[in-house]
Amino acid sequence: MRVSQTDVIPATLAETTLLTIRESNSYNRIFTFKNLCTAQLTLSIEYSADGGTTWSTAVASFNLTSGAIATKQVTHLTILRIRGSGETNSIGVMLSFDRSYLDATHVWTSPVV
Repeated sequence: MRVSQTDVIPATLAETTLLTIRESNSYNRIFTFKNLCTAQLTLSIEYSADGGTTWSTAVASFNLTSGAIATKQVTHLTILRIRGSGETNSIGVMLSFDRSYLDATHVWTSPVV
C-alpha cells in the first residue's frame, strides 16, 4: 500500500525544526518540497535511531529558491525531522510525504479472479 500526504508548514528565519515525523517505516520515504516563500529556504532532513535523543543527517542541507521544487529520498527507517530556515512565513513550504507499507493482514484480493 502506498500512502501520500501533503501539507503546508510554516518557515522561520532562524534554523529550527519545522516538522517531526514520529513513525518508523520498513521502506524508503520520499519527500517533495515546494518553497512558497519569496526568499530562499535552506532545508535538511535528520533521523534519530534512539527515539529523538540524538540526531544524524539523512539529507544534507539544500537550498530552495522561491517557487522551486525538490524531491529527496530517505533510506533511514526511524523517526525523522525536517529542519529549515530562511524566512518567517506561515505558508513557508508545501511538503508531500510518500511512503509504502506491506500490510499482510489486509491484502486486497479480486472477487473476480
